[in-house]
Amino acid sequence: MSWPLLLEKCAKTKKPVVLSTGMSNLKEVKHAVKILQLNKCKKISLMHCVSSYPAEATSCNLNSINFLKNFFNCDVGWSDHTVNPLLIYSAIKNHNANYIELHVDLDGKGWESMGGQHCWLPSQVKNLMSYLSNEKKIDGIFGKKVSINEKKERKLRADPDDGLRPLKKFRNKL
Repeated sequence: MSWPLLLEKCAKTKKPVVLSTGMSNLKEVKHAVKILQLNKCKKISLMHCVSSYPAEATSCNLNSINFLKNFFNCDVGWSDHTVNPLLIYSAIKNHNANYIELHVDLDGKGWESMGGQHCWLPSQVKNLMSYLSNEKKIDGIFGKKVSINEKKERKLRADPDDGLRPLKKFRNKL
């Protein structure tokens, strides 16, 4: 962000450039973007970042994502140091983050995850991705549609006549 020569060289590769805004102020971000643009960088993406390890959810200011998008007219993502799946969800759904960057510790033995607690373990990433990719199925359809599993379980509910389980009509069949 603050190394003009590196920014010039990156721009001249004609490859997309992703800049983290961590520890930078708006003036520095404007300067970096201007250098990239002057050197004909075709695709600039910014990553809103809070450089605390770990970052407290209340210090993340996710509204900065939309601010940066509107100010620079470019894609903006979230560089996470919270290991908080709800915060990731909010960055995507409420603040329209184009990208999410996670720090990952593959075996849980790295000092970052043990001491700093800002790294995700593979199982946490898997759970997060599973939820995000299945969100529409989880939400279901409008109205009360009963799943196959719930239909099976409903047979085991208490009978209104005597309060015993399962329903009388299924007692001899189970």
